[in-house]
Amino acid sequence: MNIWNYPARSRRSKHWALRSTNGRNAVSPRPNGTAHPYVDTAHRAALMYSFATTLIAVFIELSGWPSAVNFIAANTIVFMFAVTIGNYTRLGLREETDNQMRNPPTTMRFVLVALVCR
Repeated sequence: MNIWNYPARSRRSKHWALRSTNGRNAVSPRPNGTAHPYVDTAHRAALMYSFATTLIAVFIELSGWPSAVNFIAANTIVFMFAVTIGNYTRLGLREETDNQMRNPPTTMRFVLVALVCR
């Protein structure tokens, strides 16, 4: 009796899903055992942004700007990263859309414009 659904060499192979004996998914309510696309995007963005934040720390260390300017610039970027990951997670948990630009809430319009103009 195999309780782990782990298909080899498939697109969903990185998503572990515990299956019960009747074949229903015991971990996630999604029938195919995968995360919502925006939850997957949030995971990927968090990994990429963590690497980018490490590079920003190195660049700030080598920067000739005053410490206050470096501090404000770095925290602004990290804040935008956190808001973006939070928005991806929110969209994934709600499972309302697969395209955040289709109908963005009014509270996120500023953030979306700032991300595009960045």
